[in-house]
Amino acid sequence: MYQITERCTGCGVCRLWCPVKAIRGHKKSRHVILSSCISCGVCGRVCGFAAIIDDRGSLATRIAMRDWFKPAWDYGLCNGCGKCAEVCPVKCIEMVLTSEGTATHPFLSRPAMCIGCQFCKNCCEKMAIQSS
Repeated sequence: MYQITERCTGCGVCRLWCPVKAIRGHKKSRHVILSSCISCGVCGRVCGFAAIIDDRGSLATRIAMRDWFKPAWDYGLCNGCGKCAEVCPVKCIEMVLTSEGTATHPFLSRPAMCIGCQFCKNCCEKMAIQSS
């Protein structure tokens, strides 16, 4: 579970990005991450005040959105199981029919919604997902 430290200014950026609404608090007061945290790390990637400690106990580093992980599939390896779409906390991955119409494959349907959590990559048994 990620934690918010006393360095938090209460700006609310982490709260806006949290896909499970696990961050609570009021402006200019210390926020608390509730037990509903899924450890996706988006709070640490958006925090500009070095106020987030990650699930390993290290200070999370802000990462520019353009550098966030975005899934790209090697369809030669992908078996179309759909696990990547199931684990996506923001539901930005959809399964679509192949051009032959006989199988499905994943597709990043809403790239702007992707929070770069890599849950899709981590659940892929075929290792068919890399960063675009």
